[in-house]
Amino acid sequence: MKNNLATIIKVVLAGLFFLCLLDMTYGFYQFVRFAGLVGFVILAYQANEQGKKVEMITYGA
Repeated sequence: MKNNLATIIKVVLAGLFFLCLLDMTYGFYQFVRFAGLVGFVILAYQANEQGKKVEMITYGA
């Protein structure tokens, strides 16, 4: 289930980042920034739990 959750987070974040290419309101960009923070924290935590230090640093950077 953790791999499935990671895949879902990556797909959702990728979709949000692609939507940033469009002309959206400022509130949308604030939401994307917050969603990116939460998503990358979850991905970094999962990578740390799995012992993948390089991925953890990549997600945390």
